Amino acid sequence: MSPWLRVLEAYAVAALLRTPGFHRGVEKVARQVHRIRHGTPPEELGGTKIDEPGKSGFLGHFGDEIKAQLGAEKNKQGSAGVNMDSRAMSHGGKKSRVEEVESRTDEINADAAWKDAQHNASQPPKQGFFGEASVTKHNCKAAYPLLRSENLDTSTARLDLPDESIMPSALVTGATGILGREIVKELGQDKQTWSTVYALSRSRKEAYAENVKHQHIDLQASAQDMAKELGNIQPEYIFFAAYLAKPDEGDAAKTNGAMLENFLEALKITGASQKVKRIILTTGAKQYGVHLGAPKNPMEESDRWLTASDRPPNFYYVQQDILAKKGKEQGWDWVVTYPNDVIGVAKGNFMNLATSIGLYAAVTKELGQPLIFPGSPEFYTRFDSFTFSRLHAKFNLWAALETNGKVSNQAFNVVNGDVESWQNMWPKLANKFGLKIPERMFTAEEEEGKIDENAGSIMPLLERPPIDDFAAERGLKGTKAVKQRRVEQKIDLVKWSQRLDVKAAWEKLAKREGLEHEAFEQATWGFLGFVLGRNYDLVINMTKARKAGWTGYQDTFESLEESLEELASEKVLPRFQ
Repeated sequence: MSPWLRVLEAYAVAALLRTPGFHRGVEKVARQVHRIRHGTPPEELGGTKIDEPGKSGFLGHFGDEIKAQLGAEKNKQGSAGVNMDSRAMSHGGKKSRVEEVESRTDEINADAAWKDAQHNASQPPKQGFFGEASVTKHNCKAAYPLLRSENLDTSTARLDLPDESIMPSALVTGATGILGREIVKELGQDKQTWSTVYALSRSRKEAYAENVKHQHIDLQASAQDMAKELGNIQPEYIFFAAYLAKPDEGDAAKTNGAMLENFLEALKITGASQKVKRIILTTGAKQYGVHLGAPKNPMEESDRWLTASDRPPNFYYVQQDILAKKGKEQGWDWVVTYPNDVIGVAKGNFMNLATSIGLYAAVTKELGQPLIFPGSPEFYTRFDSFTFSRLHAKFNLWAALETNGKVSNQAFNVVNGDVESWQNMWPKLANKFGLKIPERMFTAEEEEGKIDENAGSIMPLLERPPIDDFAAERGLKGTKAVKQRRVEQKIDLVKWSQRLDVKAAWEKLAKREGLEHEAFEQATWGFLGFVLGRNYDLVINMTKARKAGWTGYQDTFESLEESLEELASEKVLPRFQ
């Protein structure tokens, strides 16, 4: 490894650990160094002012910069690391005596610079590499001191641990939900960045990392009552992942809008809002009306909201309006996420996709039957976009601290990055449980939409699906693309779960394997039936997040498999062989 490259990496890492308030820019530098070291293509570095992001351009720029500050001008041919690598290649990997002496000299200077980087990382920011030192409420741009020869002091070389007084704190609402739980876990695992994490919920269901503190709160309370419960909590970053399900869309909009508004007002009452820098609000793909019928595909953040007079209320719209208004009034910015069909686990909470699918497969095996897809024959070969709860949590942390100017006050789709179909995943699921699937899953009548409603069900959706709002401008007015859609269940899962033979099979299985008995009764059979019964595609575009710098990805079936394994370890499902 080039000694000057080692200096650069040491300096970037030291700075990163010392000043998390503005570490995102430095993190990109360190990440670029890592990519170069391992021979992977360099990524674009926003804000580093490097004209040539290639290997030689990157090393030449930073190597020359560091050496100039050290006064080591004797090597005039560019970066020591690049020159040494190129010379070694020209001699078949062997260096001359002169090159060996120069290499050793560079290593000595590099060692001194390494120690200087450790020392300077513990000093207050000065004008230097990133320009004039300036501190704003959200983005501290104070410059790191350059490696100057007059500042060299190897006698006090050390690498300080992060100072908790300047480490950001976070607050998570809905901390026991499928998405909030993973956000808390990710924050708790990154103790080098987050000093204190407040996990807010009505009850505590599991142990937390040592930097996580549980706090009781009732989000349906008034702002004044919530302010009393919040006390002196003053987080800089807030992850609002709480919501309350209501069967009526109007009630849902009123209730969830009030929860968010009262919570933000409570922060104002306690004075905590003055310290808040960014709030990340979790919503979902109902933003695009996926629950109403066929949406515009692919779904993009710039799509118009569905606010026509014949559209039902959408509490996501209400919350986003509140967020934007309060942010402008109180001086913090925000980010909104749109996950879809979330795969994950919430401890003690059986209302999720993975639990219901796993229980359906486990009981089917206990009955000695093949694993039949219970949903729409048409949807079995159509496409869906899923979100792994852990990937969503990682996005939340990235979005909270990202300062490249492309994230603030923006909404983002957050899905795994692949597009899946049950025709691909269902055989894999069957294999996971040691089951077979029928060679022909559906009859000819079922493929034509004729469902036996004794075992199955059909539920029509809105006469005018969401795609109709975009039909005229896309040349689709009056076509089959805008026809009314429905939820078709070959096997109605609510009816199935109430069958005597199914209940008896679960009782036998749960007793034999020592499983959580209430899991079957609390599973969301209606929700799973809806997700599998829609007879239209759901394709969600991740371009906006990619352009903003997000690179996260997750294989959807692997996320389902991992969630099933976790459910087995928690005794919700039987152990896999």
